[in-house]
Amino acid sequence: MIFEISVPKLVLITLHISSKKKFLKFVVQCYLCCPNYRTLAHHPPNDNYVPSLFTILQVEELKLQLASQDEELQQKTAAADKLISIVAMETEKMMREKAAADEEENRVASFAADVTHKQRECEQDLEKAEPALVAAQEALNTLNKGNLTELKTFGKPPRAVANVASAVMVLMAHNGHVPRDRSWKAAKVMMAKTDSFLDSLVHFDKENIHESCLKALQPYLQDPDFDPKLIQSKSLAAAGLCSWVVNIVRFHQVHCEVEPKRQTLNKANAELAYALNKLDKVKARVLVGTFGCAVREIHVLTYLII
Repeated sequence: MIFEISVPKLVLITLHISSKKKFLKFVVQCYLCCPNYRTLAHHPPNDNYVPSLFTILQVEELKLQLASQDEELQQKTAAADKLISIVAMETEKMMREKAAADEEENRVASFAADVTHKQRECEQDLEKAEPALVAAQEALNTLNKGNLTELKTFGKPPRAVANVASAVMVLMAHNGHVPRDRSWKAAKVMMAKTDSFLDSLVHFDKENIHESCLKALQPYLQDPDFDPKLIQSKSLAAAGLCSWVVNIVRFHQVHCEVEPKRQTLNKANAELAYALNKLDKVKARVLVGTFGCAVREIHVLTYLII
């Protein structure tokens, strides 16, 4: 019988047959080729058989299409599952990086608060030194060529005035080499060139005073008569120099207290800058990772829809 030819094969054959007449002719040829065509001849095929055969062929063709679509769907599903797995892994990785970034941000914020606190402490300590620095400057403002020249005219000055000149020589000793000769004669040599002497006072390196100079100054500073108010009645220039020495030493003491804190603050600021730069890089990496995950999720959804 003609139906000994499998239906799928028949479908493939008939795909090339465009009209009912050609198809009917093909069916007749199949009957003639069939061993039992004589029996089948009593029931020759006619146009009534064509619709039923076409229906069968359409059903089989539909089955083939569905099978092809099912295979394509399975391939898409497998590809989508693979993409979903990749997205899940990258999302998990991104979440770990985000958690690390949040932790780093909290650490940097805490560190920044500590740096701000240290900055405030330094500023407060430096404010303590400000009055001494202002007083030293005001003391210099009282000095001029006239009263310094008057000071040098003393043949044998009062002890308090001589001590002021000696203290100035000690404080300004180069590289901490405290002079042994602190006599009035040596003091007059120091003040001989008035303009140069005043300039050396103005530009004195008050932040860097040698320890030996500070030690040698203590007897003068501890003397009750070493007081600008007491010396003022004897010499305005000597009173100004006395105030300058006292306040320069006060400023230096505060500076020495603040300097370690300032160095610590500078180091902390450098570390904070490094930490902020590192945090920016971590945030950028997390942002890129988040964007990448979002793009892949969109790709998966688009793939499944299409």
